[in-house]
Amino acid sequence: MTIDNALHLDMEGAAHALSQAEPVTTPENPHEYLMKHLIEPILRGNEVLVGDLDFAAFDEIDVTKAADWCEHLEQLFVAADRLHKRLDGLSPSARKTAFF
Repeated sequence: MTIDNALHLDMEGAAHALSQAEPVTTPENPHEYLMKHLIEPILRGNEVLVGDLDFAAFDEIDVTKAADWCEHLEQLFVAADRLHKRLDGLSPSARKTAFF
């Protein structure tokens, strides 16, 4: 996939590159309790108070897995935002030759 100085995106090249890409590996989903009572509320913009959490419902390994999952999610959001910004600056243009 190339974007030249004229901000032209080779969609055929992009499609080919995507078809050859390695599958994305996702860390194991966070512990159900942490997902429901901590991660989802935070992603919705809600406040989570430490006193409201049941610390007996999860352990240190669950917290580590949840942190890995959140870090992976953040990396995906950053990559998607970067792609969006690059594509947002492109103007569509007609093909120089007919496709059919």
